[in-house]
Amino acid sequence: MTGSVKTRRDDVVIALRGTYSSDDMAQMQGAIDAVCGELGIPRGSQRDVVARRVIAAYESGSRLPLNLVHAGLGAR
Repeated sequence: MTGSVKTRRDDVVIALRGTYSSDDMAQMQGAIDAVCGELGIPRGSQRDVVARRVIAAYESGSRLPLNLVHAGLGAR
């Protein structure tokens, strides 16, 4: 994926900056799913907050899975 991309997950559209491979997207989605699953966050606005925090961490270069989960946990 190149340029400014929008991804639709769970009826929420989040704009992404930059270029991401399918592996990049899977890594972000895995962290989002892990955080939301652990905290019992259903689909909706709380999940959107977690997703935005994980994506922001990824975009800032913090790409280790534990760092992504930590960023997502800070959203709650």
